Amino acid sequence: MIRKVKTSALKPGVFIHDYLCDKSKENIHLEQSLLKNMQTINILLSWGIKEVLIDTERGLDIQQAKQQNRSLYHSKESTYSPIISPPKNIASTPETFTEELKEAKVIRDDAVRFINNSMDQILVGRFPDLTEIYNLVRRMQYSIERSSDALSLLTRIRKKDEYTLVHSISVSTLMLRMCRYLNIPSDQALPLAIGALFHDIGKAEIETRILNKPGILTNQEFGEMKKHAQKSAKVLKDVSELPPEVYDIALHHHERCDGSGYPAGLMENQISLGALLTAVCDVFDAVTSDRCYRPGLSSVEGLKIIYDLREKHLPEKLTLDFVRSMGVYPVGSCVRIENELAGIVIAPTGNMIQPFVKIVYDLEKKKRLNSYILNLAEEDLSIVSYLSPSSLELSSEALLDEVSSNK
Repeated sequence: MIRKVKTSALKPGVFIHDYLCDKSKENIHLEQSLLKNMQTINILLSWGIKEVLIDTERGLDIQQAKQQNRSLYHSKESTYSPIISPPKNIASTPETFTEELKEAKVIRDDAVRFINNSMDQILVGRFPDLTEIYNLVRRMQYSIERSSDALSLLTRIRKKDEYTLVHSISVSTLMLRMCRYLNIPSDQALPLAIGALFHDIGKAEIETRILNKPGILTNQEFGEMKKHAQKSAKVLKDVSELPPEVYDIALHHHERCDGSGYPAGLMENQISLGALLTAVCDVFDAVTSDRCYRPGLSSVEGLKIIYDLREKHLPEKLTLDFVRSMGVYPVGSCVRIENELAGIVIAPTGNMIQPFVKIVYDLEKKKRLNSYILNLAEEDLSIVSYLSPSSLELSSEALLDEVSSNK
């Protein structure tokens, strides 16, 4: 039986037969489908869809759905509970972290090849195989579950000309990390991570001279660059069986809470959870990455940038959660110890302000040292400041080498 109902009354388990809206709009992409979670319902509401037709022979009726609804979260605002202490299977020693880095490197390299091939396919009118997409993102998800830092670190260390490729992988990795921190169920985190992975896929259709311009873009060039969100959505619109979160994230990840974003100028209450999370991850990775026109900021500087953008441009609660999820001293941060030695944070300890640090430099004597690992909690030593890798005579590649070795 076909029935008309208000979108706000929908629950998981209902089958949507038709969406009562103007489907010619560029920001609407819909197919008949069984609603699996509240995330999808929030997206429909953010798209301004007020009523739908449901098929009670192919899904539950509203009252049945209310009774049988087992969704683990019910809104994008206050239903997630951050994991305060790391799960037991997250790497917490230099040795286990180093082991995970080996697997994370394979995943990163496979992901770079996959995104590169995907952009080539899109230019000739094809889209990557969905099974490959899910398999890749699941591997990323499992790596984050084993260690929240390994894949995150590897996707941050890249060459300037790798930005467009690795940026999407990094944003997807950060999304998975945030979903884990917010305790979002794995099956609901997966579509968000896929959306983050393909959020910039429309850049395949933007001229390379604009993407890689070493200077400030002209107004006309910036106007062309802004079209990548709609180009991404257009590509994804023609792919059947993609979760609606993927399309929504691609189209709306540049929307801002105060309505100053693009392409639709949405306000915070009109933007889905997935798009808001992607916006936070996207900005952080963009400002901490080396670009053809400027060097990237450190993780700590990047966290300060997004912290300052909360409320006006980025959602306050999710931004604060992101900062907390990264920790006081993110892995890969260069730090100064109170004994005038300096090194790189390589793993957490039980004390969040006294991590494992790979000592590489004597600040008093101004010289490199044969590196060794120091547990600041055991030695009861404190970090007094952050440092840049260059102040320790470290390139990005050398920093990764030091972090990767547990000697």
